[in-house]
Amino acid sequence: MILSFINNKMPTHKINFAKGEVPQLSWWDNISIPEWKHLKNTRIELLDLDSIVYKNEKGQVVNTARALGVDGKNASNIRESFLSKGVNDSYLPGVVVRNTLEQVDGFTRGSVLDELYSPEDNPKWVFVVGDLAEGSSIEDAKDELGLGLNDHDPSLRSVPEDFKSRLKGWIDRKGKDAKVTVKECKEWVNNINHSFTNDRVNNIVNETLNAIETDKSMEPFGNVKAKKKAAELLNLKKNDVLAFDNKTGASFDKCFINLLKHYDKYNQFPSVVGYLTRTQSKDALSQRIKLKKNVDQMNATLRTMFKEYSAAQRRGEADDFEVMKLEGFLPQVIDGEDDIVTV
Repeated sequence: MILSFINNKMPTHKINFAKGEVPQLSWWDNISIPEWKHLKNTRIELLDLDSIVYKNEKGQVVNTARALGVDGKNASNIRESFLSKGVNDSYLPGVVVRNTLEQVDGFTRGSVLDELYSPEDNPKWVFVVGDLAEGSSIEDAKDELGLGLNDHDPSLRSVPEDFKSRLKGWIDRKGKDAKVTVKECKEWVNNINHSFTNDRVNNIVNETLNAIETDKSMEPFGNVKAKKKAAELLNLKKNDVLAFDNKTGASFDKCFINLLKHYDKYNQFPSVVGYLTRTQSKDALSQRIKLKKNVDQMNATLRTMFKEYSAAQRRGEADDFEVMKLEGFLPQVIDGEDDIVTV
């Protein structure tokens, strides 16, 4: 984290956004800009806010350095910090490329400033401005700075999914015939400022490479697409099909709950299909066998439960048979409850 606290000087400055007030360049006179691989000749400048390229053609703020784009909660925290604390000159401003003014870091701050200022004010803001290094692209700069430079107040540090998304983009930019090694991918991750363990870095690299290989050999499905495809193949209505994948056990558990809800609503069992996620073609058979074992085990358990119900029915106790026996609720009302509560 790059900080430059100055003795006897408050690092924050209040700004009246409603009146169109802007920060002063002198506030950052004593901060040091780090050396970057992909951005050179850097300096802090005061630029017209509406000249910064941080939106797409539809006028939407798109944080391409993040796997999930602009984070709403983080934007809200930044907005509150600007309004309550002011601008903190201990942190670097957002970063843009000099010749295009395209943003490489500070997307969320840009979206907040867009809300705080009125366009009629023609507001200006401070940015670190630099030139792309020879041989570097805007995407290289976003990799290095957009992921590694989250030191403003407050900030949302980059997570593994952000690194996977940018790593995949870096590999794609090399071309479909390029061969990228695990070592090269680890070096790419470690050349960016992060706090991941070695195991986490290995996980980022391996999952990214596996996902790329999967994309080449397997058709990807989400749950909605899987149900639609299954309905076409089975000549059924989409609502009569349920699907689950091998990504997590939660997918299968949710499918089972949905099966019960479907039966309760329609008085019939839906058809069920499985599909594979993040699985290479060479591992498809073993994964499908594993999923089928889960289904077989669930069916065996249900058959045992049905037998118990049949036995209770023969004893004339069918109405008292319960698969989920609710004993009650835990005592939570302070000074009012001290034992299981029944209703």
